[in-house]
This record gives sequence, C-alpha cells and structure tokens, in this order.
Amino acid sequence: MKPDNHDEADFMERPRSSRQSRRGVIIGVGAALVLAVGIYLGIHDRANSEAKLTAATEDAAIPTVNVINPTAGAPNEELVLP
Repeated sequence: MKPDNHDEADFMERPRSSRQSRRGVIIGVGAALVLAVGIYLGIHDRANSEAKLTAATEDAAIPTVNVINPTAGAPNEELVLP
C-alpha cells in the first residue's frame, strides 16, 4: 500500500518543525544567557561602585584637626574693650 500525498506531506514537515523548535529552544536559551550575564554584570558593577563610595565616604569622614598648644603671653598686657 502506498501512502497518499497527505501522509507524505505530514512526514516531510515533521523534521522541519522539529528543527524549528530546536532552533527556537537554542535561541531562547541564548537570549536567557545574555540576559543573565547582563543582570550579573549590572549587579556586580553596582556593588563595586557602592564599595568605592563607602570607602571614599569613610575617608572623607575622618576630620582633620590642627592642634595648637597654648603658650603663656606677657602677663602685663591689658585688654582694652570699647
């Protein structure tokens, strides 16, 4: 028995749809990987920037103070106020 043309057409399309679905899966996985790498790099970059900002803020928060020791002046100077 020879299959009719309808069965042959279905048989010829199956591998094609299988290839198309496989290609779709590969494209989907590739897109997901690209998205995941983009998210990772974005988070990593923000974490590095935050660490740098924290270090810079801590360095800037240290006050700079000049210390002067008092010395005794002449005891006979008088302060005249208006």
